[in-house]
Amino acid sequence: MTSFINIFYFPGIMHLVAVMLPVLLFIAPESGQCQYKEKSVVYEIFRGTDKIGTIVGIQITDGSKKLFRIQTHLDVRVIFSVKADIVVRNTFMDDVLTEAYAKRLVNNSVKTNNAILKQGSRYQMIDKDQDTTFYNGAIGPCVSQLYFGEPVNLTSVFSEAFLQQVPIRKSSDGIYELILPDGHMNHYTYVNGVCTAVTIETQ
Repeated sequence: MTSFINIFYFPGIMHLVAVMLPVLLFIAPESGQCQYKEKSVVYEIFRGTDKIGTIVGIQITDGSKKLFRIQTHLDVRVIFSVKADIVVRNTFMDDVLTEAYAKRLVNNSVKTNNAILKQGSRYQMIDKDQDTTFYNGAIGPCVSQLYFGEPVNLTSVFSEAFLQQVPIRKSSDGIYELILPDGHMNHYTYVNGVCTAVTIETQ
C-alpha cells in the first residue's frame, strides 16, 4: 500500500514533513437503509528526521449523519519548547453542520476554545472568553473536511477556529489555497481526490 508525504512549512521557523499512513476504511453491513462507515487518516509529523507529532483524523458516516474529528499533538523545540494539542469535532446532518467544537492548547494554555450549535435557522457561537455571536443561514463544508476529500467547486469553507467562512480557490490542478483572516494562506494538494500535502503558514 502506498504512503504519501505531506510537507508543513512554518516560515522562519522550520520545515515539517509528515508521512500519511494508508487510509483505513471499515464498512459495517447494511441494516435497513442505513450504512455505517468509518475512515481514518494518520499523519506522523517530522522535523528533519525527528518525529515531533501526530495528526489523527476520523470520519464516521451513519446514514445521513456524519462526524469528523481531527486531533493533533505537536512537541517541538526551536528556541524554547512548544507543546500543542488541537482537537476539532464536527457533526453534520444531511451535509448541514449541527454542532462543532474546536480547542487549541499551547504549553497547556488555552488559545482557542470555540463551540458552535445550530439553533433553528441560525448558529450560536461561543469563544474561549464566553463571548457569544450568531451566524444566520446554513453552514456546509468546514476546514477539517479538507483532510478527507478534494473541495471540488467550493469557493469557501467554514473555519472552526475563526468562526467564519473563509475563501478557498483552486490555484492549479489538484492544488487549493485557503485564505485565512489573519493574512496567512494554507495550501492543500490532492491526488485522485486524496489529500497528499498541506502547507501551513504561521508566525
